[in-house]
Amino acid sequence: MTDGSSTAAVLALVGALGGVLLTGAMSIGTAALNQHWSERSRSRAADDAGVRARRDELRAACHAYLVAANRFFQALEEVSRMTRRGEQFDPTERTRPAVIALQDAYLYLTISAGAQVRELAQAYNASQFKDLEPVAYSGDRAAWDEQAKAVNRRRDELRAAMRADLGVED
Repeated sequence: MTDGSSTAAVLALVGALGGVLLTGAMSIGTAALNQHWSERSRSRAADDAGVRARRDELRAACHAYLVAANRFFQALEEVSRMTRRGEQFDPTERTRPAVIALQDAYLYLTISAGAQVRELAQAYNASQFKDLEPVAYSGDRAAWDEQAKAVNRRRDELRAAMRADLGVED
């Protein structure tokens, strides 16, 4: 072998080994980047799932509260009608199931919703118990209609705050 051919063989060997090393380094780098990107995608998907689960829980709490509040309103409306007709009944017993359901739903809402929703729910409860309930027991139709409008305005404010908490756009 001559010096020229051994130099060419060494250069060919160095070139081949260099190519293998470069290809290997690029493969390792690509694998590391793919793993990083995959982990970021999994983490983002988990975060998105958590946000969706939280929103679904809040939506369920809001819905349960509004349903219970509506049932209490309907029970008071029935008491008002029965009082106007002069029927004999126990208004407390008549509304008790609706009151219990409303209180249970309200408690769940207070641990699930934001501050504004909690504040408006408290005001809505107060308007039903302090403003509407006594009018229902009185049997005064005009007073009932007036107070019912005020209570419904509070419900609408509460519903708007709930929708905002849930990110529901009109």
